Amino acid sequence: MLSVRYKRGFLRISENMEYEQMEKSRSIDVALYSNVIFPFEKQNNPLVDVRKMSKIVVQKCKTLLIDLHKTEDEIFQEIHKNTIYKINRAMKRDPITYSEIESPTDKDLEVFCSFYNNFAKQKKIPPANLEKLQGLRNQHSIILSYIKDEEERILCCHVHYFVKDSAVLLYSASGRFDNKGMKNLIGRANRYLHWRDILKFKNSGLNWYNFGGLFVDPSTSETNRINQFKKEFGGIEVNEWKLVHACSLIGRIVAFAYMWKIRKRPEYLRGKIVYQP
Repeated sequence: MLSVRYKRGFLRISENMEYEQMEKSRSIDVALYSNVIFPFEKQNNPLVDVRKMSKIVVQKCKTLLIDLHKTEDEIFQEIHKNTIYKINRAMKRDPITYSEIESPTDKDLEVFCSFYNNFAKQKKIPPANLEKLQGLRNQHSIILSYIKDEEERILCCHVHYFVKDSAVLLYSASGRFDNKGMKNLIGRANRYLHWRDILKFKNSGLNWYNFGGLFVDPSTSETNRINQFKKEFGGIEVNEWKLVHACSLIGRIVAFAYMWKIRKRPEYLRGKIVYQP
């Protein structure tokens, strides 16, 4: 099971990229679990609490998968025609280059975090966690990919991790430029980067490309835009479990606060799971 430990502020976290078995540990406050529901015919089955664990927040979320068993042409033909146009233009006409780093150094990860955190600050989303990235890197389960322009400026970048037979998008960021022409270029570059990522993972023998989540019920124009962007690539919408398990007093406080915050969100309401101590 792919698992990594890190801190976010004072909170000690264990994040498990697949839900197989709950862990109890005094050295962590919260354990996070995620798992795409395979096989697909079990998409609507309930999550059974076989170990009778308590203090768990359960969410039934969604994500988008690209089937890498298909041929390159079959995958490409499922992409929206406007996205195909932008990928082709980026590939054939835009002055950009693609690069990837399969074994990133600490310096590589620091450069990525600096770029991503500037993006995150403007988007008002959580920053990247360097310790988490280092933990994944140490297990040879991560890859960075970039698109740069002629001046070696980063236009967009992605971080994926590998779990079982899937590549999962963990972080995605794009440059912030005021020039409208640059904005259009970055939009094409980001679509092209996703396409290059898909080809990379297909040629590596993986079976699924996971877009890292969809908003179950997009409530703003921004969340709806993100969903639509991902759906331009075709794919299959599937359910996945996301669990938050409190392992300490601090963890229980954090889990309760998180549950209170998301109590009306559709992914929490879809869980419909009650855990007994």
